[in-house]
Amino acid sequence: MTSSCYKVVGGDRPVLGVCLGAQLLAKALGARVFPGHGPEIGFGLVHLTPEGNNDPVLGPDGPSVPVFHWHGDTFELPAGASLLASSREYCHQAFRFGHSSYGFQFHVEPNASTWTAWRPHLPAAVVSDAREEISRIEEVGRKVIARFLDLALG
Repeated sequence: MTSSCYKVVGGDRPVLGVCLGAQLLAKALGARVFPGHGPEIGFGLVHLTPEGNNDPVLGPDGPSVPVFHWHGDTFELPAGASLLASSREYCHQAFRFGHSSYGFQFHVEPNASTWTAWRPHLPAAVVSDAREEISRIEEVGRKVIARFLDLALG
């Protein structure tokens, strides 16, 4: 682990890495990041592990959480981290290291303006008639982010 990462994560300061941020957090913790078997793009679910079901940030929305996937790379689980969620395509979707460092390979943070900005860059089939999925992700995402902030500020 790099010294700057140790000061943050090793000092149990809160970190939330989303998508590329999860990969960077995993790498900073000494895990390998590598190209996956193919892209995972679109609306889907992540399934919580037993540890994920008991997690204060993700657990209350389990056992499955609606998310948006947009990645082709993946990572190994960092040593000492707890696997919180997996998908059908990729095993390592969410992890926690220590008390308050989280890596989410998926997205739950987009709001209306984010979806608008992303729409031209996504496959047409992914965004057509997506209103219900977007609404579910926004609802869950607000709760997940609020619980992370409560934990971080707690």
